[in-house]
Amino acid sequence: MASLERTFPAEDLFFSTTDDKGVITACNPVFQRVSGYAMEELVGRAHNVVRHPEMPRAVFRLLWDALAAGRPVAAYVQNLTSDGEHYWVMATAAPVPGGFLSVRLKPTGEHFAAAREIYARVRERELAVEGGDVRRRKPSIQAGIELMTELLHEAGFDDYGEFMHAALPAEVTAREGLLGGSARARLGTPPPGADPTLTAILERCCAAHDFLDGVVANIERYEALSATLDGKSRFVVELSASIRLFSLNAMITSARMGDEGVGIGAVAWVMRSRSDTTEPVIAALHDDLVAAVDLLADMGFRIAIAQLQAEMLMRFVRELMAGEADDAAAAALVPLAERLGDGTDRLLESLAGLDGRLRGVIGSAAILMRGLDALRVLEFNGRVEAARVADSATYDELLAAIGQQVRTARSEIAGFADAAAMTCERDGAAELLAHGKVAAVREHVAAYR
Repeated sequence: MASLERTFPAEDLFFSTTDDKGVITACNPVFQRVSGYAMEELVGRAHNVVRHPEMPRAVFRLLWDALAAGRPVAAYVQNLTSDGEHYWVMATAAPVPGGFLSVRLKPTGEHFAAAREIYARVRERELAVEGGDVRRRKPSIQAGIELMTELLHEAGFDDYGEFMHAALPAEVTAREGLLGGSARARLGTPPPGADPTLTAILERCCAAHDFLDGVVANIERYEALSATLDGKSRFVVELSASIRLFSLNAMITSARMGDEGVGIGAVAWVMRSRSDTTEPVIAALHDDLVAAVDLLADMGFRIAIAQLQAEMLMRFVRELMAGEADDAAAAALVPLAERLGDGTDRLLESLAGLDGRLRGVIGSAAILMRGLDALRVLEFNGRVEAARVADSATYDELLAAIGQQVRTARSEIAGFADAAAMTCERDGAAELLAHGKVAAVREHVAAYR
């Protein structure tokens, strides 16, 4: 019989830290309240105390592999309460000195239902392979990973990493839509007579969060740009192959025409030479497009994690101001501030990297446009030469195809102006200010501790 689901408000954020073996070292009241465990029942125990038996082991294997490689991760997780009920969270986890830090939220996004369905099928596969024999746990986990990858492919994702990078920003955006701005405003307003150091931390957290919110507001635009660039990366590869094929066909056609095809052959040879010239440009453009798409996906994911960490830090500060938190909560300020700082540093590096890649896209696109203009001239010259031969129908058809390809390519490449516009909209001064505010959070937390 399925267990009852324990509900909690979307505003709640769970927090915990563990050592490098996964043993809980600190947690917040939300974790205690929803899980049904007291602080002393959680601290010192392995985090899998709340593991639900219906959760696929494959998910945890992927999470631990990423954390071991030093990468932050996220996953939908079903947890078990002390009295046998269950609850779902979108869990984020990141390495910190000596262990790991996790912030979790209530899942309300568009990918949650799909994840639950996939998990059920993966867990069923794991249990079937294991067959009650714990010695078959490793092959059962591998079978689970393989099935999950297959199901994610069917859902339109290359792998779990791509799914994770899409699901977490969607969850953060959905939560923001549910809560609105009033909850954030209350959270960022210190009570009268609050500790000055805590007030300074709260103010700087708010400033950092405002910066992150500004970037988060552009996630949908980033995603649209990512889809556009991804499509164009495929197009430019096909364009390179098309130019080579056109030039080869032109040379074959001219050879069949004998002496009448000499002029056409000269045009075809120049076209082939132009193809060889544009190939490295197309390759560079493709590389920049693919890198930009990868950076955009990673940015959205890291922004979402930093946003949650900033809010969690603010909530701990408010609890300390109200005298509702203990020394363990105060100690949690340090890893949170460090992770927020590291995450913001990485985000700014990604923004700079994106800027460079997009400038590369724009530069290569401009060179390619000039190459397309040259091909358009060659198409015209080819028509002039074709008019001098008796039977030019085949060559006319080929030139018509070339002309259409050039016009289509020009239209596609012109879309790179969108990338230029996004690059120009970056506010370097705001980014430096945000970096300074996060650095100040670290300093004030160190002073408070």
